[in-house]
Amino acid sequence: MNWSIPRRPGGRAITYLLARAFIGRKLRACSDALVSCRGAAWLLFAGAVYELSLALLHVAGMTQTCSDVLPFNAFCFLVASIGMLRETGGSVRSTRLSLIAPFTLMCGGAVVLVEWLQRLGFSLDARYLDRLLADPASQSYPVAALTAIGFVFCGGALLHLRGLAAPRNAVGPRVFIYGTILTGIIGLLCQSMAIGGLWRWGELFVVAPLNGTGFVLAGATLWCVWAKRQPGVSILGESANARVPVIAALVVVSSALAVGVMLASLMVRSDEATERSELLSDTVEQAATLSVILQNTQEHANAFATRQQSRLQHTPCAGSPESCAAALDMSAYVGPDAFASIRLVGSDGRVLSSAGRRLATPDQIVPVRPSAGQPRVKAQLLWHAGFVYRQRSELLLQDAAGLPVQFALETEQTLPILDSMAATRSREGRRSVLCGLDGRLLRCFAATASELPHNLVIDPALGNRPLITPAFHGEAGTQRHRDSRSDDVVVAYAPVGTTGLATASKIRTEVFLAPVQHALLVAVGVMALCALAGTLFLRARIVPIVKAQHSAAGTAARSEAQLRAITDALPSLVGYVDTSETYRYANAAFATMLGTPPEEVIGRTMREHLGDAQYQISERYVQRALAGEPQQLERSVMSPHGSIYVDVRYIPHRNAEERVDGFHVVVTDITARVEQVTALERAAKIDPLTGSANRRAFMHAVGDAVNDRRRHGTRVGLCYIDVDHFKIINDTYGHAAGDEVLRVVAQRLRTATRDDDLVGRLGGDEFVVLLGRLRDDDAARVVARKLVDAFSTPVTFRGQAIPVSISVGVALDEEGTRYTPDELLQAADCALYEVKRNGRASWRLATAAAHGPVDRAED
Repeated sequence: MNWSIPRRPGGRAITYLLARAFIGRKLRACSDALVSCRGAAWLLFAGAVYELSLALLHVAGMTQTCSDVLPFNAFCFLVASIGMLRETGGSVRSTRLSLIAPFTLMCGGAVVLVEWLQRLGFSLDARYLDRLLADPASQSYPVAALTAIGFVFCGGALLHLRGLAAPRNAVGPRVFIYGTILTGIIGLLCQSMAIGGLWRWGELFVVAPLNGTGFVLAGATLWCVWAKRQPGVSILGESANARVPVIAALVVVSSALAVGVMLASLMVRSDEATERSELLSDTVEQAATLSVILQNTQEHANAFATRQQSRLQHTPCAGSPESCAAALDMSAYVGPDAFASIRLVGSDGRVLSSAGRRLATPDQIVPVRPSAGQPRVKAQLLWHAGFVYRQRSELLLQDAAGLPVQFALETEQTLPILDSMAATRSREGRRSVLCGLDGRLLRCFAATASELPHNLVIDPALGNRPLITPAFHGEAGTQRHRDSRSDDVVVAYAPVGTTGLATASKIRTEVFLAPVQHALLVAVGVMALCALAGTLFLRARIVPIVKAQHSAAGTAARSEAQLRAITDALPSLVGYVDTSETYRYANAAFATMLGTPPEEVIGRTMREHLGDAQYQISERYVQRALAGEPQQLERSVMSPHGSIYVDVRYIPHRNAEERVDGFHVVVTDITARVEQVTALERAAKIDPLTGSANRRAFMHAVGDAVNDRRRHGTRVGLCYIDVDHFKIINDTYGHAAGDEVLRVVAQRLRTATRDDDLVGRLGGDEFVVLLGRLRDDDAARVVARKLVDAFSTPVTFRGQAIPVSISVGVALDEEGTRYTPDELLQAADCALYEVKRNGRASWRLATAAAHGPVDRAED
């Protein structure tokens, strides 16, 4: 199977590539498509369950954030995934569920459409649907009309798959499957371009990102299922010529949409940034004006309080607060251009003197931060048919006796300039509000004269954190969100100087982005014309190439089918590699032996297929094969079932001119034969009971160690070990216990020895340890002590503790003398005999020359 692309002059090469990529036989097999379909259905199922769980947790009050997919949407996607799992042969086998799924989707979508008609003013009353479908977090309408249409398309496609509405032709399935996919694509595009913020009707087409992705995934799954059910009919068309316009349109429209969405997004973002900057500038300027007005009002009240305190200090009083209050004439300071009311209050709260009419029941009271250096001043901004500034100043005097007398001077000033500003705030679609913080209570004045002030408790734990909150920390900025009326708005906020107040301006995004609407409509029209022209041009370029390719591919397919039928029947891996070391053919054994489908192998180089490490092993054999020399090697490779051993043959292929065009690759699995040989070799060297080296393998290793001692300049030692009273253990606990004791002894000996040492079993209860590369006698003594100490704890067998000890005889060769393995073994045996004669459970060191013990035994 050769997927090499023949060269075409000019621009036809590009169109040829597109034709081969979309129409050629590189499409997946039906079985692979079905596997992918099942995976997509399971992915949709898992996502729906996850989103439904989040939504239910939100309704239960266990989480404060709700996902994009709300309960209704999550439920519909869950039903769709169950229906598709049933169609793909997944684990959901219930036929009733597969029949209920499409009807549920279509009915759910119809219910949502009815609710949208009610919202659009078609005299339909469905309040219960509001309670069912509304988002409790934002009180907005979460299910878009396009989402409901997508559910209807998905349900209709499932009905066709069940055969309940199968037409004679393929128009019905195509309409519903195309509709499902296009619903997701259009919804995602509208979401990315923020259509809902540009026009009110845009909300009909805005689909949440997760919903749009779910529709595309569901449509792709339905496409694969339908292709499996109708192998002779393509969803793109009945023939290659019919499929070309569809493919060309998809390519061009997709490219045009991608470019258009990118440009539209840049346009919207640029214009939004400019408008946000202007809105923020106006809001900051308004905040600065409010700050100046309030500062002037505070200065006026502070100056009046200072004058009155100075006057009281220089006015003789009879010693009582009443006499001091009588000395003041406050009526002269009350008037339209002065104060609305003045009160002098004693320390006990009694009103000593007053002038003017005090505001008794204001509709809103917002605390105002006094000017710096005024610790005994409290200020408030009130609202009752107009703005009123109230300030309370503490006055501290002394009477004739020198005792302190405390007063409080309360003044109220009307602020008609703030009233006029409030009247002009709601202009050009903007709404402004002035707010202040009273502890954790946000107090806001009415945006217009027809509205009432409102308060809100700020609690981030409950999600109550208004957008204006950062302004109380001195920050100014803008944010975009949906307000309580479900309108998409942009809010700008700024602090009002050092007064502790903040102001915010809000404007609907539809009005905010009005300048970009016309430009976007023009861009969409140009994009549609470009897509149409590109589709026609691409069709004219591709159709001739497709016809010629279709004719040539038919002849090649017949020859290839015959060759593949033969090679696929072989158990060996068969392939062909050209002079560029690229695979041009691969049989089905590539998938069974190496786990790589043959279509993925073809077109890849040997380095890409084998990897750098494996290619370096085979590189010299490949070069010799390309030079014309047959090659054979055995090596291990990784397969889906683990490592296997294979026989690899490279057979050169020569053309009519006797030049090598490439070579054939034949790989045969010889793992069973190699494992059989390895098992026989292992059985000949390993003791089956303990897993230690047997007598033959051990003595061979001793001989190698004795021969190598001169090269390394070290000594060789040998430990002869006998299990004490092993016969008594067998007679007392049984032979099964004896076998367990031997296995534990071997394991503890391996644990107590060094990595370079070798443990062996000569037979019965006799073990030996080869100590290689010893520098002196002390190293052998350390190992001997560790061997004896390893049996300080008994061996447990079936709940019984069996005390076990060993006797160890150690023999070392002497420097400058070469001894045979038998001589070392005899010396160690003599040392062991001496240990057993002196009481066992100990060790003794001897030399091979002495053939007997030369050291005192140590416990």
